[in-house]
Amino acid sequence: MLPTDVVALEPGGAFAHTYGEDVPRADWKVLGCDIPDGWQGLDIGPETAEAFSEVIASAGTLLWNGPVGAFEDARFAAGTRRVARAVAECPGFTVVGGGDSASALEHLGMVDRIDFLSTGEGRRSSTSSTATCPPSTRCARHQTPRAAAARTPEDGRRRQPPPPRERQLEDAPRPHRSAAHRA
Repeated sequence: MLPTDVVALEPGGAFAHTYGEDVPRADWKVLGCDIPDGWQGLDIGPETAEAFSEVIASAGTLLWNGPVGAFEDARFAAGTRRVARAVAECPGFTVVGGGDSASALEHLGMVDRIDFLSTGEGRRSSTSSTATCPPSTRCARHQTPRAAAARTPEDGRRRQPPPPRERQLEDAPRPHRSAAHRA
């Protein structure tokens, strides 16, 4: 699915990169997918947020990787807030990956409504915007309270991820290579 509308900021306008950051206010508006020159698309529009939410509501397994807007600025947070709410209400098994997604869920108070939260891989070191985290801290995973103790209201059973259809590539056995093949 692709967006059908966006929330865009006027040319030269600034937006907040962190919560509470004070930025000069600029004009913004909901546009179709054709963004005029100089405007910045900073969130999905309400029509797109609703369409995404309808698809999410019927998911058996859901993986969400990344907010859909510059959610740190309240003017561009509605799309992420609507999608996050849909993910939190999704009856299927929910997996959220990425530090920005986790941050959005935390800010919106919805972390405990997700089955599995992974905050690794995409994280950056706080000392450098280009340095990646060391391998020992690369993939911090968090089993949320929903996954640890959640019971489905229909049958009282623990929520479990669906059975895998096939193994993931990284789980596949590595082919054995002899010394002659390594050269």
